This record gives sequence, structure tokens and C-alpha cells, in this order.
Amino acid sequence: MQGLKENISVGTFMSFVVAMGLLLPPVKRLTSVNAQLQRGIIAAESLFELLDADEEDDCGTQTLIRAEGRLNIAA
Repeated sequence: MQGLKENISVGTFMSFVVAMGLLLPPVKRLTSVNAQLQRGIIAAESLFELLDADEEDDCGTQTLIRAEGRLNIAA
């Protein structure tokens, strides 16, 4: 409580206010890092879910005959 009873100069007070103002942008960046990290975690979970999915059954292959003739593309 001793510090509260002391008087501070205008210069000291202004230095404190400027220092607090300089701290705001880094704090805002830290909060945006959390949002980016959360999006990355969700993307990784989605990717791992896809990688862990069971393989589809191989139904074999079918040989297609070569198409002959003309193609008519109508709009």
C-alpha cells in the first residue's frame, strides 16, 4: 500500500500510459494466434479422420471399348 500513497509526476504517468498503449497490439496478436491454432487443429482432425477411414472394396476393373463416332454437344 506504500506505493499508492506516493505522488507520481505527469511524465511518469504519461510513460505508463504510453507503455500500456504499446502493449495492446501484441496482446491482440496473441488472441488471433489462438483462433488460427484452433482452425489448424480442426483441419488436422479432419485430415486424420480421412486418413484413418477404411479402404473401399476393390470391385475390379472394367475394360471400356473405344468410343467411335461423332460427339454432338448441344447447349
